[in-house]
Amino acid sequence: MIDERKHSLLGLMLAVAAGIVLGSLAVAAIFAVLAAIVHLVGWLLHVAVIVAVAAGVWWMIVGRRRHHSTSA
Repeated sequence: MIDERKHSLLGLMLAVAAGIVLGSLAVAAIFAVLAAIVHLVGWLLHVAVIVAVAAGVWWMIVGRRRHHSTSA
């Protein structure tokens, strides 16, 4: 014979509350990881732009002078 009243109402309420709390913590952790990834990608893009500008300036100063001096 199956006892349908095996779980009390208080036990079910505690289980639902624990599920909500743990689910909220899991969602918050996922968003924190995604925010960290977005922050890292943004930082890497800033570094890439700075390196590209520095390389362009270096090419304009040194590279052009080298090409002009060898061809003339």
